[in-house]
Amino acid sequence: GPMVRIEMAPDPARPWALADANQLELAILNLSINARDAMADGGVLTIATGQRAAEGDDLAAGDYAVVSVQDTGSGIPPHLVAKVFDPFFTTKPIGKGTGLGLSQVYGIAQQSGGTVRLASVEGQGSTVEIWLPAAAPAVTAPEDVFRVEADAEGPHQRILVVDDDEAVRRFIVECLQTLGYSVEAAADGESGLRALREARPDLLIVDYAMPGMTGVEVVRQARLVAPDVPILLATGYADMEAVDRVMPMDSVLRKPFRLAELGVAVRKALAPAAAVA
Repeated sequence: GPMVRIEMAPDPARPWALADANQLELAILNLSINARDAMADGGVLTIATGQRAAEGDDLAAGDYAVVSVQDTGSGIPPHLVAKVFDPFFTTKPIGKGTGLGLSQVYGIAQQSGGTVRLASVEGQGSTVEIWLPAAAPAVTAPEDVFRVEADAEGPHQRILVVDDDEAVRRFIVECLQTLGYSVEAAADGESGLRALREARPDLLIVDYAMPGMTGVEVVRQARLVAPDVPILLATGYADMEAVDRVMPMDSVLRKPFRLAELGVAVRKALAPAAAVA
């Protein structure tokens, strides 16, 4: 395929930000995949960090750590720039995955009191900046916090994750592994059901919106194949009424979610099985 050169331009001062590390990683990963997809003929992907003073009316005064993802791709037409923050907007064809979406990247930044800025020139490329409130260096390393949160039962329990989006799938797998679980992943419903038949997991996590076999169909077939396996349905969709017709609300995982929220949902889903065992 086309060559994409990745350049890193970290600020030597290494600014700290007040944010959820796992969600920030997912946001950067998705922006990078979107940038790659925008460079059909190859190009340069640049990820940079820096610290800047607040600009614009949408930010409180103060210093901000800024992460930027820049590409030399196709850019976004001017009439579409304002639409890219809409929840369901995508320029990708069905089956290519919608990624996290700029609206959810914006939501992640907003949760931390920050924002997202987009600059794009059609035919030249785009730059997306994530602005996060600057913070003093952490006393405790994130890894230490994760170790405290790890589930003592995790090593004995296996989770199957079915999600067509490469970045989201990888994020969920890494979070679950951080929490101490054994994880298997599938990129579509068919391979997910095949894995379910071959070796039943303790829990199945399925994405709601997938091309081909949807999450709803995967859930229906999984209940026939392994009715005793608990299921979590992950969704970023606002239409919870449609989701509620398929799954009870306590079995729905709303995107974007934090590591702690994933941990709570997983432990809750596994609790009935643990009680019976």
